[in-house]
Amino acid sequence: MLLHSRGAGVLCANNQAAVDGIFAFAKDGGVLAPSNAGLILWQSKLDPRFTDIPLPGLFDAMDPYTLRILREGDAAIPVIKIVFALAARKPALKVVRRPATDGYNAVVYEIWCAGISPDILRPIEKEKAGVWDALLQASYGWKDLYNKASSEARDLRRSVNAGAASDSGHWSRWAERTQYSGF
Repeated sequence: MLLHSRGAGVLCANNQAAVDGIFAFAKDGGVLAPSNAGLILWQSKLDPRFTDIPLPGLFDAMDPYTLRILREGDAAIPVIKIVFALAARKPALKVVRRPATDGYNAVVYEIWCAGISPDILRPIEKEKAGVWDALLQASYGWKDLYNKASSEARDLRRSVNAGAASDSGHWSRWAERTQYSGF
């Protein structure tokens, strides 16, 4: 809430589980206080495997208690969960409102925003939709930079982007992968 009072949200680190960003909002009026707060949690996906069909598991993973945004014992607050499936070929906007339940005593909205389209995302102007599509396409080829070099040079290039992907070169120059669980 302190960040929100400065007009800021939280942009999570790469590979943060289940959420890419967090923003607080005042649910009633303009006073931001714990008793008047809500959360917006979002994920952005640039993978065409995420289509116009929502995946409920992504929303389930955006649990503010599991992610330790809220602590056990904190009152349930309204949550808006958004998944941006930006590489979806078919644009779609699907909104599900989940009313308060005994398990979570506040309303939860789940919003699936598929594709980069002026019909779905207001900042995209129809005459500039091609620019946005070109930016999306450019995001697919980032690994090609490494494939144009010899295997030694490839790993050296990857080491400059430490931890950026699972290829060994992103790790081998600065960490022993076997010493960490999860690798």
